Amino acid sequence: MNQTGLYHFFNGRKLSYSLSGEGELLVLLHGYLESSSIFDDLLPELASHFQILTVDFPGHGHSDLPPEGYTFIDFAKELHALLKAISHTGQLTLAGHSMGGYNALAFAHLFPEKVKWLALLHASADEASEIQLDLRRREIGLIEKGRLELIIRNSLHNNFAPRNLNRFPELHDRLREIAAQVSPEAAIAAIRAIMRRPSYLEFLNKAPFPVFILAGEEDKILAAAKQWNEAHHIRNATYIGLENCGHVGFIEEKSLFLDKFLNFSEEHTENDRYYGSNQQTDDLIETV
Repeated sequence: MNQTGLYHFFNGRKLSYSLSGEGELLVLLHGYLESSSIFDDLLPELASHFQILTVDFPGHGHSDLPPEGYTFIDFAKELHALLKAISHTGQLTLAGHSMGGYNALAFAHLFPEKVKWLALLHASADEASEIQLDLRRREIGLIEKGRLELIIRNSLHNNFAPRNLNRFPELHDRLREIAAQVSPEAAIAAIRAIMRRPSYLEFLNKAPFPVFILAGEEDKILAAAKQWNEAHHIRNATYIGLENCGHVGFIEEKSLFLDKFLNFSEEHTENDRYYGSNQQTDDLIETV
């Protein structure tokens, strides 16, 4: 099954999504200034293991931006309604990249019984620090002054490890085109949602599902050390650090990422046996 360019409507506003593959449901959630198409190169391999739902975040891709703005909790509720609309009633796997991880966390917190396991791809489970909040305020100021193109250029440059900047010229151009479709209003709305996110570390430490954490050892946006530290505060977390990657390790080292991701999925097909586990993360840390 491969259905692209689908829409679900909320109060006259469209939410764009696509479905592909067969099997248990995997929901892929993209990051800031991206769209669901960032996962396109992963779909052929993943679709042989999962049914995949990709969704464009409000104001990104082909999804409309609510005029009143939104929070990640708002999006989580819309995602839950979308699952009902496509008649999905069982558990699912959630994988979110960067901002998509914040969306995944909001959904998992609201509907923990729906989550089989959670993947945070270069995404923090913590709230924004004061330093991060200040940087985001400056970013909003630049956008309000018409400097969104500068934000996009810096974001794309920082996504990749230095050694990978010239490895993916076509992809780099495609990501620039995707980011250019995001309006200043949508970018600011997303930043404000990012700034308002809470910490989910305490929740994840008690959550009834395992957590897969992917980090890039050369990530300029979210330090691998930060994710490594968070993994030690989440009872059922597995940390995978990719040595030669920045903020998009699933692109920079696609084959290695898929190998680790699919192995994790196979190991957790019976996740009931992890409920109540006291297993610590010390022996679940891997740098590759």
